[in-house]
Amino acid sequence: MKKIILVLICVILLIPSISVFATNNPDVIDNAGIFNESEIARLKSEIAAAKAKIIEMRPDKDFDIVILTVKSLEGKNDADFADDYYDYNGYADHGILLLYAVEENIIYISTKGNGEYTTYYEDQMRNFSRKTGDCIRRGDYAEGCLNFIEIVESDMIEYYTDYDGTDFVQGDDYHFPKPVKHLNDKLISHLIVGLLIGFIVALIVVSSMKAKLNSVRYNDYATPYVKLDTLNITNSAEIFMYASVTKTLRETSSSSGRRSSGGGHRSSSGSHHGGGRI
Repeated sequence: MKKIILVLICVILLIPSISVFATNNPDVIDNAGIFNESEIARLKSEIAAAKAKIIEMRPDKDFDIVILTVKSLEGKNDADFADDYYDYNGYADHGILLLYAVEENIIYISTKGNGEYTTYYEDQMRNFSRKTGDCIRRGDYAEGCLNFIEIVESDMIEYYTDYDGTDFVQGDDYHFPKPVKHLNDKLISHLIVGLLIGFIVALIVVSSMKAKLNSVRYNDYATPYVKLDTLNITNSAEIFMYASVTKTLRETSSSSGRRSSGGGHRSSSGSHHGGGRI
């Protein structure tokens, strides 16, 4: 009995280390030396907090957020450099890496697994470009990276909150999960209540206006409004003279809603990645 209890205690002690195994790798690698010690400490703290919130949403899905600065890509393609660094350094199957190459002034985001959701839409890439890319290019390196962490946290919590548990990437294709049912039901109920309230208010207003129009009566003819012996119409006809045509583009799946920023690709390790320059 004592042995069984001892084994259980050992298993319980090992669980925390197993759950964060893929997140033990360094998350701020400043090879270019653009951050001071306090900035690195804050970036690490913010990354740890963001990862904890994301993983709390899906404890079965580890997630890594990595910031990497280098002096130069040394002739290597930015996508290959970022993807390979993430893959060959043992980071989680779901995550995102921000690469800044100082000499080339290139800022690239590499995403993997469910992390690819954060860069899938054009508006998401524009958000990264505006809040992260622009800051880094004007020398506000820490601010840009803090904005990057904040955006990743927000997008991933949105994904895990609003959609079902299916992985975003399936093979070489992206999966567009259905929103969680209770959110749809809530939206529909709010819409119905809003329409009913609007209809009742409109009915009351129109009825009130109608009650004030006691002197107005419908008439099919204009005879009562013609002064006697002043107008003599011997022949009448309706002639169609002008037409006004307005054309409106019909919305399709490609002309409405959020637009994709493009498909993913395979790295040298064979892993599927998304992302792009910002």
